[in-house]
Amino acid sequence: MQVDFASAKIELPVLTVALLGMSKWMLKLWPLLLAGLAVLAGASALGAASSSLMLLLATRVAEGLGLMLVVIAAPALITRLSAPHDRPLAFALWGCFMPFGMAVVMLAAPALSAIGWRGLWLGMSGLLLLILALAWRFLPQPPPLPRTVRATRQRRCSPSSGT
Repeated sequence: MQVDFASAKIELPVLTVALLGMSKWMLKLWPLLLAGLAVLAGASALGAASSSLMLLLATRVAEGLGLMLVVIAAPALITRLSAPHDRPLAFALWGCFMPFGMAVVMLAAPALSAIGWRGLWLGMSGLLLLILALAWRFLPQPPPLPRTVRATRQRRCSPSSGT
């Protein structure tokens, strides 16, 4: 039983990432990014209000799924929206998202004694809502893929292609 549980802990995230990775071709990237930010913000707020360990754990799983949506959609959007000569800088900035988030939490740590962990969760939810609003307002939707790229992807992903 422990071996099955251990393998499920590895296989489920791998399967989830694979399915979400394939979904970026099925769904538009811009709504996928916004949905990920919304899931992150909502799950953080719900987690702050949770009254049971199971609900808190469920919201943490939801936060993880929201993060996966963002991490899958953002690099593809960066590629589609940036000029080729700007891509190295754009990806360098994107690569800072995790260290930036850690720095924000570390800077907020002294306030934990006053606001508690629930206050921190609510603050992060508010920050995510702000980022969502800014992305909604200022991030342009990428242009559609050229027809030849769409046709190639459809052939590669179709069940009749034999792959």
